Amino acid sequence: MAWRNRAAPGAAVLTPALEPTDWLSSLVIYQADSAHQIAEATVMTTVYPDRPADAASGPRWPENTPVALTYGWWDDDREPWYGYVASSRVQGTDTDPRYGYAVSIPVVYTLVGPTMAMQTQHNRAWGDVTPSYIARTIAGRHALEAHVPVSGTRLDQQMQTTSDWKLLADLAERTGRRLYADGMRMWFAPRDAVMPSSDGTVPRFWQRRKPGVTDTLRAFHGTVGDTDPAGGARARISTVGLNRQTGQLSPAVVEQRRVDAQGAPVPALLAQQYTGRPAHSWREAVDLLDAATEWLWVSATGQSDGDPRLKPGSVVDLQGEALGSMHRGLWMVRAAVHRLDLDYLYPQRTTYTTDLVLGRSAPDGLDVAVPALLAPVAAPVLVDGRWRASRIGGS
Repeated sequence: MAWRNRAAPGAAVLTPALEPTDWLSSLVIYQADSAHQIAEATVMTTVYPDRPADAASGPRWPENTPVALTYGWWDDDREPWYGYVASSRVQGTDTDPRYGYAVSIPVVYTLVGPTMAMQTQHNRAWGDVTPSYIARTIAGRHALEAHVPVSGTRLDQQMQTTSDWKLLADLAERTGRRLYADGMRMWFAPRDAVMPSSDGTVPRFWQRRKPGVTDTLRAFHGTVGDTDPAGGARARISTVGLNRQTGQLSPAVVEQRRVDAQGAPVPALLAQQYTGRPAHSWREAVDLLDAATEWLWVSATGQSDGDPRLKPGSVVDLQGEALGSMHRGLWMVRAAVHRLDLDYLYPQRTTYTTDLVLGRSAPDGLDVAVPALLAPVAAPVLVDGRWRASRIGGS
């Protein structure tokens, strides 16, 4: 992120063009693994009583309209967002602002990211292929750029009776991978793979709670251990699979390594029997157990100053005396909600915050390597009302 002398959070609508009397009032973007990116854009439409009675007012964008937005802190360094209109609704209260004889109508557009078309159901049969091959093929069919490391697991047969997105989400859960659409680039990568920011930097936020100091990390709540009352402490998980060499059923056990803040091992007190999916082989059983374990077993939630670099799979550095020594350092972002409230009359009242769901693999750190920069995603093109990536295929 480029450095500037003055912060100026904001957002803008690039496509479709707004009417001269309309403006973007607020923007909320929801991001999570194995979920479509969702945005809620509130556009204030203005009506004047002296206009003809049939003048257009209220929602102006029909369903499936392609939309391009930008958001961030600097006019020349903002994050793009692409998607389509899923629905629109009019909402207003008696406290909405009034401007003389003009009547402002708040219209909230619910937008779905470029993976919206992947919700169509298909009936297909995939045979003797890898999950990475399926992901690259589906990404190409939907004109997306794919970041899909090669998978060594082969599927003898995979029947598809669901949508492409549901199939990929199911494969990601089954093989321990992360499915996330970062704009026009689709990620189908191991869950411990870090998604680097566009400029290779790691955002850092502080919480000091000192008089006269403004904290960039506004709230933080951290939890060490499992809190699922139904599953108990999922430190040891087991099932059985067929050993094809001996023809016998063999037990498969995965025990996740747990340590305390001093690095001493914590033995598994409770165990869980895996019953999620049938295993056709012992190797597949081990893969299923590994995918079912909670890799980021230290969890946290928080709110920070807004930053477009905060996305599922990215890392963030949290510092400050108010966090305690154990919670400082790198965390992986599991979900993010970006909230912008825009005030054009008084720009200093514009706010941009990000709600975070975080995780790490140890009480005092995150055991991952931050990779080098990836090639930037080129701006997509709009063809027949659909966004298409400039580079289609897998990497």
